Amino acid sequence: SAYNTTSYLFKHSLQKMAVKLESLKRTNNISSVLVTSVFESEGKTTISSNLACALAAEGNRVASVDVDFKCPSVYKRFKAASDTNEHDIARYIKCELSFEDVVQYDSESNVYIFCNSKRYENSFENMRLG
Repeated sequence: SAYNTTSYLFKHSLQKMAVKLESLKRTNNISSVLVTSVFESEGKTTISSNLACALAAEGNRVASVDVDFKCPSVYKRFKAASDTNEHDIARYIKCELSFEDVVQYDSESNVYIFCNSKRYENSFENMRLG
């Protein structure tokens, strides 16, 4: 997984963040974290995938969800994630696949992955049902 190849300081920072999130989970009943930004290439995938691995390493049950239809990249960070559209969220939204068919499990990082691997340039048009 991506987490195993990160620098010590970055990994340590993610571990500290995971501990803080674990504390929030216990005290405020928080069960989800959203990583987002306005612009491309600001590190959303790097932070979210590595944070998912850090949380999973602490024994948490973790799912990484990438709903970027124009430039998906989470699938590249996990060995178990398919680089075909065989498991794409888009196919789930169109009712072509069941939820179980879409979710992939990365045993190396203990993270469940729910993402796209195919680019959808006109995502709204392609996601239309029926």
